[in-house]
Amino acid sequence: MTFRTVIERFSLLAYFFLITGSSIGQWVRVEGLPARDIPSLILQGNTIYAGTDSAVFISTDGGDVWTRTSALPGSPWFIDALAVFDGKLFAGTGGNGVFISSNNGQNWMPLNQGLVGLGSSQISSFAVRNGVLYAGTRGAGVFRLQQNTWTPFGDLAGQVAGNVEFLDLRSDTLVAGAGGNGFIWYAPPGATAWTGVLVAPLQSEPLVVHSITGFRGELYIGTTYGVYRSSDNGASWVLSSAGVPVNRIVKFISTADTLFASATSALTRWYRSTDGMQWTFVEQMTGVYAQLFHKNRLYAARIDGLWYKQFPPTSVEQSFHNLQSFKLEQNYPNPFNPSTVIAYSLPASSHVTLSVLDALGREVQTLVNESKKAGNHMVEFAPTGLASGVYFYRISAGKFIQTRKLLLLR
Repeated sequence: MTFRTVIERFSLLAYFFLITGSSIGQWVRVEGLPARDIPSLILQGNTIYAGTDSAVFISTDGGDVWTRTSALPGSPWFIDALAVFDGKLFAGTGGNGVFISSNNGQNWMPLNQGLVGLGSSQISSFAVRNGVLYAGTRGAGVFRLQQNTWTPFGDLAGQVAGNVEFLDLRSDTLVAGAGGNGFIWYAPPGATAWTGVLVAPLQSEPLVVHSITGFRGELYIGTTYGVYRSSDNGASWVLSSAGVPVNRIVKFISTADTLFASATSALTRWYRSTDGMQWTFVEQMTGVYAQLFHKNRLYAARIDGLWYKQFPPTSVEQSFHNLQSFKLEQNYPNPFNPSTVIAYSLPASSHVTLSVLDALGREVQTLVNESKKAGNHMVEFAPTGLASGVYFYRISAGKFIQTRKLLLLR
């Protein structure tokens, strides 16, 4: 397990900020898993899989009861990637290649035939396209599985881009962050080679692409140079990183209204943006490798085990189209400095006015004054020039009017 692998594992926790209720629980460690590194975490249907240093833990009831698989043979260097494919469980390790189980982890067999080249035993990621499983490696490029044998896919290793940080699928096109040479790589359906698109010229440090996401019809990638945006489906990229530091590993989670980015070096710093261009700092923490949201719980895979935070029933898993009433949530965090998030829900399209008032009822800032569609919405309040103290925020939507209190601490 390389130092870069360890640093990369300080990963996403952005769902922590997707607040749709006011009774958020505290972080609770999942007792059924060891209190040590949990490098990988995936959700397949309603089943959660968590990879440790030698075994996989499985929960089918939303995370309350966990079953441990048998240990992988050979003392692997952590389980860095997981996939469920063709009814089988695949575990990609940080030095012992791939293991496969056809009975949900009761027995494991190595599946490394065809994995050749320096770094081919270090599996970073899996992706499935059109019934084919692909594996990204840290050093030997990408492989695809054919009749239980791995075959090199494309020419990433030959183009000195064999160190694959991630694989993803965007509209049937495989996307790879590889090489650290300033490029992002694409393999559309039917292609046998990778096409590289230059993100930015190299500077003093390698430009590594660590993630890709879509937001409001555009593509975003997280790199060691910051955030880049594409309006032409990835054919060209422009820097869109105001407020996000460079020389970090940047990864994303996107919602309908907000894009969250984590920027990681020794610490993970969280940022949010509503336009994909200007970013505001939110939170800082360490030790998170992976995350997922399932059954109103946010799970964080950390260096000290698996933790969760319980969300109320009005979570992001609920349909935005089944709301029955207007609602204004308590802002989070509260008290706050320098910014906070205010969430509200609309059962129907409405003209919304959301204002912040001082203790005397005078308006100090208008946050929203426009028509909004039915659904859950969030807006950030990052005041400038306001003193510490108690303020109020008030929403007016149709005949619905509600006021709540917030506390600014300088």
